[in-house]
Amino acid sequence: MKYYSGFFMGILVGVGIGLLFAPSSGEELRAQIQQEAEIELKKLEVEWRRRLQQVQKSIDETRNELKSIAQKDDVGDVAGAVEG
Repeated sequence: MKYYSGFFMGILVGVGIGLLFAPSSGEELRAQIQQEAEIELKKLEVEWRRRLQQVQKSIDETRNELKSIAQKDDVGDVAGAVEG
């Protein structure tokens, strides 16, 4: 969570500095800001999907480990809870 707050704060600071020192017209600046925001949004989406895959992989691995433990120790309740 700390990463994302720093990420968004960096975007805001960058946009503010860009507005202060921009030699281009307002229309050009708005188009440039929109383009940069879209690029950053795509990067954030890619990172989100990557992290989501990591979490799903961890969940699957944990589920498999619990099933394996349940089979070895003959603890059927754990396997039922994992599947349910």
